[in-house]
Amino acid sequence: MSKREGLEGIELLGPLGAFLGPILFIAENIADQAEEALLDEKPIVHELTRLGADLDAGRIEENDFYEREAELLERLEWITQQKEARLR
Repeated sequence: MSKREGLEGIELLGPLGAFLGPILFIAENIADQAEEALLDEKPIVHELTRLGADLDAGRIEENDFYEREAELLERLEWITQQKEARLR
């Protein structure tokens, strides 16, 4: 490849880079927000609290409580593992 051919390739990346740059920026921001929401414990803790209140009020059966509680605790454990893995 001659120097001229290489420069033509770089020239082509300029407009393409200008076009793709903002798209990649937006995509990265969306991915960051999605990850943040996925790793947020607050909704799960809120659901556990609500679940306990539902059991106390007799709105759900005990076996349903324990099944749902186990699922939520498993999600909390997964979140903890994911956050610890990111710190390594």
